[in-house]
Amino acid sequence: TRQPIASPVRPAIADRAPVDLPSHALLRAQDGGHLPVDDMAAPIVDDHGVLLGAVLVLRDMSERLAADGRRRALEEQLREMQKTQALGTLAGGIAHDFNNVLGSIIGNTVLALQEAEAGIDAVERIAQIDAAARRARRLVRQI
Repeated sequence: TRQPIASPVRPAIADRAPVDLPSHALLRAQDGGHLPVDDMAAPIVDDHGVLLGAVLVLRDMSERLAADGRRRALEEQLREMQKTQALGTLAGGIAHDFNNVLGSIIGNTVLALQEAEAGIDAVERIAQIDAAARRARRLVRQI
């Protein structure tokens, strides 16, 4: 949290040089509240270097700080959306690969059954089913 700070007018007068305060200093209002400001104090001197006074410039930073907060919130929302999109893309790729493996298993199972019914040796089809099932298991383990 920011803490209220002393006026920069005294150092500007004492040093006879402009004084900037850190960004977003807090100005204590009469109602006890605080207002974030950027400010600067500078001495006013005549042509002979005689100090006539000082000028203090204050700029209310409330709206800018609020806008910065909204921007940060939107940036965080965008990061979360990008993470979700990346996960969706990854899940879609995994689902596509897994669907391809399942298609191989199902297709070879149908062919093996047909070959077995026709009295043809289905060992090669069963080996392909086994290989596809193992690819599916590796894919699931990678997840």
